[in-house]
Amino acid sequence: MNSMEILNSNLLQTVIIFLTGSIALIIYFANKISEKKDAARIILNEIRLAEKAIIEIKNNKAITELSIILPNNTWQFKKHFFLKDLDQDELNLINDFYYKCTYAEQYRNIFYDIRNNSISIKASYLQQKLIDIMHEAFINNKGEDYYAKAKDFLIKNANEEDFIFIANTPRNNIILYIENIIMITPTNAGRILKKIAK
Repeated sequence: MNSMEILNSNLLQTVIIFLTGSIALIIYFANKISEKKDAARIILNEIRLAEKAIIEIKNNKAITELSIILPNNTWQFKKHFFLKDLDQDELNLINDFYYKCTYAEQYRNIFYDIRNNSISIKASYLQQKLIDIMHEAFINNKGEDYYAKAKDFLIKNANEEDFIFIANTPRNNIILYIENIIMITPTNAGRILKKIAK
C-alpha cells in the first residue's frame, strides 16, 4: 500500500474517529471528576459553616446577625454526584441536616425581620415625638431651651431603654431545629465527602 491508499483507507478514518472519541470521553470524565470534587468542597464548606453557627447558637443560647446557619443549599443541586459514594443512611443524614438547617435559617430571617421592624417602628415613634416636642415648643412659645432639654431627655431615655419586641416563636423554632441536628463532619458521610474533596 502506498501512502495515498493508507490516507484514503477506511482503517485510518476509523482510527481517527476512535482516537477523537476517546479523547472526548477522557475530557468528559475528567471534567465530571473535577466538578464532583468542587461540589464536595463547596458542600463541606457549607456544612462546616452551618455546624459552627449551630454550636455558637447552642452554646450562647442567642442568635446574632453573624450566626448565619445556611446561606446556600448546594446539596440540593449537587447530591447526584454522591449517590454511588454514600449509602442510603448517609444520604438521609445529609438530607436531614440540610432540611433542618434550611428551616432554622428561614426562622432566623423571620426573627431578624421582626427585630428590624421593631427597631424601625421605635425610631419612627421617637422621630414623631421629637417633632411633637418641637411643635409644642413653637406653638406654646416655650423657647429653644425647652426643646433642647425635652429632646435630650427623650433621646437619653430612649437610648437607655434597649427593649425592642422580639417574637419568641422564630427564636424557639431555630433552637428546636438545631437541637436535633447531627453534625456531619465527624460522621462517615463527612469523611467520604472530605476524601472526595481532596
